[in-house]
Amino acid sequence: MISIIIPSFNNIKYLELCINSLKKNSHFNNQILLHINEGTDGSIELVKKK
Repeated sequence: MISIIIPSFNNIKYLELCINSLKKNSHFNNQILLHINEGTDGSIELVKKK
């Protein structure tokens, strides 16, 4: 398993792009860890949906 840490600071557009790209293109079993510093742009709601 590969662990991937994604830091985020109010950049929902790029966060969604990054998560979707990892899910689509990775052939390995991944653990995606998100560190959201500030989620005033809807980042936390996006993570809860996915």
